[in-house]
Amino acid sequence: MKAIISLLFCVLSFGLAAQTQEMEQLKLDMEKLAQFKLILSQMKQGYQTLQNGYNAVSDAAKGNFNLHKNYLDGLLVPSPSVKQSPALQLIASDNVAIVKLFQTAMQQFQKSGLFSAAELTDLRNRYGDCNSRINDDLDVLEQVTSSGKLRMNDAERLQAMDGIRADITAQLASVKTMIVDYHKVQAFRFQQRKDNDVLKVLSGLK
Repeated sequence: MKAIISLLFCVLSFGLAAQTQEMEQLKLDMEKLAQFKLILSQMKQGYQTLQNGYNAVSDAAKGNFNLHKNYLDGLLVPSPSVKQSPALQLIASDNVAIVKLFQTAMQQFQKSGLFSAAELTDLRNRYGDCNSRINDDLDVLEQVTSSGKLRMNDAERLQAMDGIRADITAQLASVKTMIVDYHKVQAFRFQQRKDNDVLKVLSGLK
């Protein structure tokens, strides 16, 4: 009987020991699981922080790109102050004055009969050089005052227009000087022809 009781006690003791060991192992497993959950949570937080940072940088970069693009696109469009600049009227009036001045003078010189064909051709060629330069200026002016042609701010456009106006004004002065010189030659030759006529009358030749 004692042997049976001892055997039962040993079996119970072994079972309790095994059960205690299983409980300890279960406790360790639960602690490890809790640690894994904590690590996983920290990893998720780190990933979220990284993702938020990436999105912030991406949005900032995109915003800067859009801002830069909008600025550059804005430089393609001249403002109303450019299109209403007084320089445009001055350029137009000087250009009209040059054309009228030359056409009127050329008609007078041709009718006077005091210039050779070569001299009139030389005058046309000199005027043609001025006109060619004016046309180049007007081509630049068209680009400066049109949308989508050049990337320039308003100050640069106005500065370019002032330069064009100054150049066309200089061409007007050049054409005036040429015509004045021809008028001087015309006046001299007219007086010379008049004096010759008087001499012919006095000499009885006319």
